Amino acid sequence: MSAGQRLRLDAGPPLAVPLRFLLTVPLFGLLAAAVLAWSGPAALASRWMPVTLGLTHLLTLGMLLMAMAGALFQVLPVLSGRQPWRAATLAPPAHALLCTGTLALAEGLGLSQPWLIRLALPLLLAALALLAATVLPVLLARRAGGGLAPLRGAALALTVTVLLGLWLGLGHADLELPLARHWTDRHALWGLLGMAGLTVFAVGSQVVPMFLVTPAYPRALQRLGPPALLLGLLLLSLPAGPAGVGALLVVGLVLTFAVTTLILLRRRRRRTPDPLLAYWVLAMLALLAALLLWLARWPWPVLSGASRLPLSLGVLLLIGAVLTLVCGMLHKITAFLCWLHLSRQVRPQSMPPNLKELLPDKRVWWHWRLHALSSALLLAAVWQPERLARPAALAFALACAVLLANLLHVLQRYRRWLDQAMAHSARREPTSPLPVP
Repeated sequence: MSAGQRLRLDAGPPLAVPLRFLLTVPLFGLLAAAVLAWSGPAALASRWMPVTLGLTHLLTLGMLLMAMAGALFQVLPVLSGRQPWRAATLAPPAHALLCTGTLALAEGLGLSQPWLIRLALPLLLAALALLAATVLPVLLARRAGGGLAPLRGAALALTVTVLLGLWLGLGHADLELPLARHWTDRHALWGLLGMAGLTVFAVGSQVVPMFLVTPAYPRALQRLGPPALLLGLLLLSLPAGPAGVGALLVVGLVLTFAVTTLILLRRRRRRTPDPLLAYWVLAMLALLAALLLWLARWPWPVLSGASRLPLSLGVLLLIGAVLTLVCGMLHKITAFLCWLHLSRQVRPQSMPPNLKELLPDKRVWWHWRLHALSSALLLAAVWQPERLARPAALAFALACAVLLANLLHVLQRYRRWLDQAMAHSARREPTSPLPVP
C-alpha cells in the first residue's frame, strides 16, 4: 500500500450490504455450470454462439460484477474513511435489479429472444445507476486518498464497457443498429482488462502486502500503471489510432503487474502456508499464459485464424485469472468482514475468533483444488469440446458449490459466536434491584 496511507478498518456499512452481493456470486457460477452442462459442446463451438454469449454474461455480470459491487461497499470506506451514500437503502434494490437484469440478458442472448434483451437493458442500467449513486460520491471526493485512483480508472472503464454493451445489446434487441464484431472486441477489452484489471490492481496493491505480508508494490507502478493502461485501451479502441502502441502499453503493463506480483509473493515475510497465496499464483500464471498465447500469433500466424484462440484467451483471462482472484478474495473478504463485525459487537466482553477459526484453511484448499481443476478442464474443453465440455461443467459446478458452502460456513460460525457472546454478556450483567415502594 502507499506509504503513509492509513486504512480505516473500523469503517464500513452494515454486514448485510456487501454480503448480499458476495453470497450471490457462487449461485450464478452454479447456473453457468448448468448452462454449460445442458448445452455441452455447442457452448464451446465459437465465441459467437448465442449460448456462449449468454454463458459469458452469467460469468461477467453474475459473478465478476456482483463480486466487485459487494467488495466496493467495504473497500471504499476502508481506503477513504467515508461511507457510501445510503448504502443500506440502495444496496437491496441494486442487488435485485442486477440479478434480474443479468438473468434476463443471459437468457435473451442464449435463446436469441430480443424481448428479453429489451427487458434486461433498463434493469441493468437501473442497477448500475443505483450503485453509481452510492459509491461515486466517495470515489470522486477530493480527499478520498490516492489509493482510490485505480478504482476511479475502473469506474471509467466500466462506463465505457456499459456504453459499448448498451450499443451491442440494442443491436441484439432488433432495433436496427449495426452489430459489428470489432465493437464486441472493444467491449470485452474494456470489461476484462479495464474494469476487472484495474479493480484487481487496486485491491491487490492493498491486499497482497496486508494479508500476505509482502513488500509494497513499486510506487511508480501504482501511480503510472492505471492511467497508462487506460491510454493503451483508448489507443486500441480508436478506429484509426496507433493500435500497435496501445497493444505495447497494455501487454507491457499486464506483464509488469503479473511478474511484479510473483516477485513480491516470493519475498513474503510470513512463510506459513496460506491458500490466498495459491489463488494469486494461479491467477498470475494464467495471466502470463494468456499473454504468451496472444503473442504467439506473430511467430505462428496460423493461430490468428484458429477459432479456438479467442475462447482459450477468454478462459485464461476470465476464469483462470480474474475469477480465480474473485474466489480467493471472496473467502478472505467474507471471513474478514464477519471477524470485523464480530469484534465490534463482542469486545470487551469476550475475544472474537480468529480468521482461521471462522474459515479453516482446509476448506479453502478444497475449493482451490476444484477451481484449478475446472479451469484446466475448461481450457482443454475449448480444444476437445465433445469429450470435455460436460466434465468441465461438473468440475466448475463442484467448485462453485464448495465456494457457497464455505461462505455459508463463515456466516454460520459468525452467528454462533455472536449468540454465545451475547448470552455470556447477559449472564454477566448484574440484576437490577427491586424498586422501593
